[in-house]
Amino acid sequence: YNCTTTVLQLHYDCTTTVLQLYYNCITTVLQLYYNCTTTVLQLYYNCTTTVLQLHYDCTTTVLQLYYNYTTTVLQLYYNCTKTVLRLYYNYTTTVLQLYYNCTTTVRQLYYNCTKTVLRLYYNYTTTVLQLYYNCNTTVLQLYYNCTTT
Repeated sequence: YNCTTTVLQLHYDCTTTVLQLYYNCITTVLQLYYNCTTTVLQLYYNCTTTVLQLHYDCTTTVLQLYYNYTTTVLQLYYNCTKTVLRLYYNYTTTVLQLYYNCTTTVRQLYYNCTKTVLRLYYNYTTTVLQLYYNCNTTVLQLYYNCTTT
C-alpha cells in the first residue's frame, strides 16, 4: 500500500509539474505573439502616418509653388507649370515608393514574428508532451515494480 501511494503521488507531482510547464510555455508564447504583433502594428501605423504626412506636405508645397508661380507672366507660368508638375511627379513617386517599402517591411516583420512564435509554440509543446510521456512511463514502471514485488 505504501509503494502504491508513493507511485500515485509521483504521478500526481509529475503531471502537475508538466501541466505547469505547459501553462508557462503557452503563456510565454502568447505574450511573445502579442508583443510582436503590437510592435509590428505600431511600426505599420508610424510608417503609414509618416508617409501620409510626407504626401500631404509635398502636395501642399507643390500647390503653394503652383499658386505663387501662376501669378507671374505667361512665360513664367508655362515654365512654372512644367517645373511644378515635374516636382509633383517626383514627390508622388517618392511617397509611393516609401509607402511600398514600409508596407513590404511591415509584412515581412509580421511574417517573421508569426513564424518565430509558431516555432516556439511547437518546440514548447513537443518538449512538454515528451516530459509528460517520460513522467507517465516512469510512474507506470514504478507502479508495476511496486505491485509485482
